[in-house]
Amino acid sequence: MTQKTFACRCDLVSRGPERNDRFVVRRRCRAAATLAAAIGYHVNLLRRARTRREIDVGRSRGFTLIEMLVVLMIIGLFAGLVSTITQPDERAVLRLEADRLSQLLDFAATEARLTGKSIAWTADESGYRFWRSGEDAGWLEIRDSELLRARTLPLGVSVSGFRVERMRPQGAMRLEFAPQGSSLAFTISLSLGAERYSVAGSPVGDVRVVPGEGKIDGDVALR
Repeated sequence: MTQKTFACRCDLVSRGPERNDRFVVRRRCRAAATLAAAIGYHVNLLRRARTRREIDVGRSRGFTLIEMLVVLMIIGLFAGLVSTITQPDERAVLRLEADRLSQLLDFAATEARLTGKSIAWTADESGYRFWRSGEDAGWLEIRDSELLRARTLPLGVSVSGFRVERMRPQGAMRLEFAPQGSSLAFTISLSLGAERYSVAGSPVGDVRVVPGEGKIDGDVALR
């Protein structure tokens, strides 16, 4: 892994879910502000048109029924768009988490080869963490790495599936990367609402994100 590639990957995987959610909401709020300015512009046009008509007829009057209906329609449209814009898109949030997990697993495999120590990944309903094989103490949770630290999944995101090639389903979700670099094909599925993404790994060490539940075929991660 080159230094440039490592730096690019660090930028994604080092972000927490809260920071990414704030980025999405901030970007969409700017869009909402632009929409609000446009609506205000059109409302001012209606008022100016009404003022000109008042001057022409020489008397004052309130909004016409058509003007009131137009304003109410714009307000209703604006309220609906704001509620949609300020909510992070489930598909985008889930894809971000799948990309993060994919890059972390790839980094863990590289770390195992470079250090000569096996690294394991485990997950539960709230998040996942990485472990390093110790000399005499067995497996120790990795706490000294900014990248391989414990991760808490965003609200609503869960690990909904875990499969390893030629292995029977087990209660615990555990994946091990050996220093030799060889591993079985695997699939880790993430879900958020109706959205599904899977992180699929091949025996040659390639890790990719695929839509849906994915597969555990040896070539699925090469697509």
